Amino acid sequence: METRESDLRIVNLRLLSFSVRAEIPETASEKKPTPEHGNPDIDFRIERNDEKDIYRIVVDVGSKAREAGYSYDVSAVGFFAMHDDIDPKRCDQLLLNSALPMMISAIRGYIADMTAHSVYGRYMLPTIDMLDLLSRWKENTTQEDHLHKDK
Repeated sequence: METRESDLRIVNLRLLSFSVRAEIPETASEKKPTPEHGNPDIDFRIERNDEKDIYRIVVDVGSKAREAGYSYDVSAVGFFAMHDDIDPKRCDQLLLNSALPMMISAIRGYIADMTAHSVYGRYMLPTIDMLDLLSRWKENTTQEDHLHKDK
């Protein structure tokens, strides 16, 4: 199937900070960790630079191992641009439903790559219920915090 170019353009994706730590068991009798040791915490913010017409998304993903396993804190930033004539509602949809998941996927890759050579082997960030994450984000933000305000 032929695809069409998106109204969303990736300008740049970069790590801001990255920390991963293997939590070693206290005793030899403790089991190796299972791949799933809790759901990560995800925070994000989306900002617009009106002068350059660029959107900046900063995503923070963290997890603290409760037992043996990995704990990690990752911050990444993505810069995105839109076509000039895009509708503000469509722009919001692309940022939340395309750009944000791209950022989370990039972080998933960073974590997998960095843990691949660690004591417990590769850790893959679990899949995220994006509908739930976005629903809770909308509940916890005020109208002023939303991307494009209703006019």
